[in-house]
Amino acid sequence: MTIVPSASLGAAGPGAGEAVHYSWPLYLHVIRFLPWLLLPFLLLQPDNRGSAVWKALPPAYALQAIEAALEIWAPWAVNGSLMFLADEAILLAFSLTTLWLLSTYLARLPRPAAGFFAFLILGAAGLLYLIAWMELGLSSGGVGMLFMHGVLSAVIVLGFLLARALCRKRFTPGRFHLRLVGSLVGICLLPSPLFVLMVVFQGMMLGLEEIPFILSMFFGSFSMLAVVGVCAYVMTAIYLTLTFREPVLRQRFETIFGLHREVQPPPVPMDPGIAPA
Repeated sequence: MTIVPSASLGAAGPGAGEAVHYSWPLYLHVIRFLPWLLLPFLLLQPDNRGSAVWKALPPAYALQAIEAALEIWAPWAVNGSLMFLADEAILLAFSLTTLWLLSTYLARLPRPAAGFFAFLILGAAGLLYLIAWMELGLSSGGVGMLFMHGVLSAVIVLGFLLARALCRKRFTPGRFHLRLVGSLVGICLLPSPLFVLMVVFQGMMLGLEEIPFILSMFFGSFSMLAVVGVCAYVMTAIYLTLTFREPVLRQRFETIFGLHREVQPPPVPMDPGIAPA
């Protein structure tokens, strides 16, 4: 690619300056999509063959396709902070897909070890994705995304463990969904006391007239944390719903968390010779 000035640069230099040549090797184009090309190979694991585990793939691929289409036909829709959020959502979907495809190994571990390795898998998948997407390097923005991804991964793992503890005595898919969304939002709101201290401190420093502004900042931050928890639930709910519908994934889930769905006993047939009361 050759870059040349198209107009006078003013004080920055002459408009007819020398052209700048930039070479972008073909392998850099390919390596960005390498994680997506490798992901289906996880289906070749013995425990994944011949099952519906492949259904964990479409959500992540669909998000990537939607973002690619928006970048081509509506670039204004994925600029700035929206681009960051879209990239973070795709990064999380890729990592969750990887985790679900490797869940057969978590089912063989004790529950604390399974939680720890689930966090490692989410983090390693996110790191692999970012390194490939940024062409074998991490920019400052990439480091920020990786940090955010690590925090979300920890929140999701802790949210699942907390939801499991709340459903220990009585478990149904609906109850687990409700406990999970509450757990994720609650964990995200844990820093709220720090915001309260900040409000008190700022009020003491700036005076009472600044209290409304400080409170608006507090409620804005509080709402943002709650939204992060809800978004984390929405992403995981896609995979969790698939888990409860597919026997192979449901069996892995029940083994990992030690939860078994309540089954109502069949009604006892009435003896036709006995008249009802």
